[in-house]
Amino acid sequence: MKVMDVLVKRPSISLLMLCSAAALGCSFAPGSRSGRIDPAAEPRAPMPPPLTDQHEFAPPEALQAGQWARYRVVRDDVEHELTLGVAARDGDRVWLEVVEEGDPRRASLRVVAPDGHIEKAFFREARAKGDPSVVVPQPLTQADPLPAIAPAEPVPSIAGQETVGGRSLTVILERLIFRDEELGREYQEEHVWSPDAPVLYAASEHGGLVRRQTAREKISLIEFGGDYKACIEAPR
Repeated sequence: MKVMDVLVKRPSISLLMLCSAAALGCSFAPGSRSGRIDPAAEPRAPMPPPLTDQHEFAPPEALQAGQWARYRVVRDDVEHELTLGVAARDGDRVWLEVVEEGDPRRASLRVVAPDGHIEKAFFREARAKGDPSVVVPQPLTQADPLPAIAPAEPVPSIAGQETVGGRSLTVILERLIFRDEELGREYQEEHVWSPDAPVLYAASEHGGLVRRQTAREKISLIEFGGDYKACIEAPR
């Protein structure tokens, strides 16, 4: 006999059983085997996106444990927020977590070697409602060779002040003019650095990146700190 048959033919008994089960089921801890488990309630195994095996942010030697920063990134008219946090340092290697904010929130924890090679990575995602997924390995793919960069003509730097996350930062504004001889065009990039900003997304002699604007993207520092708590616990 199917469950639906019981519900239809014997409503009083079925309702009593369901109410009793509901009262008991609320006391079951997640993963308990004391009763029937709803498959939808068990931790999900996410499908992690492939990751290139070359570190794309500030040099590993500049990263400090506990340091974190959140950036607003606009690329090809698509906006999102990105959090970078140094979960730990293990000798000359860095455990760097890259979190794409949103719903779901996607976290990628990477082991970065001194030469910038990513040795392994782990992935997890969490939705606004429900438990986070299980942690799974993130597949690595070989990075393509870096494209040649057109020579740039620097414009004299300008010093100033900017406020980020309620903090006043001393900043240095740099402008670079690029000339693409093949296409016969010229374009400009703007970089703003600060010795008070964390060296995470990118680094220069003037400190960490506060803002960058190129032909394709705009990156802005939103907030930062030194007490980062990783979404993924570093496996040992």
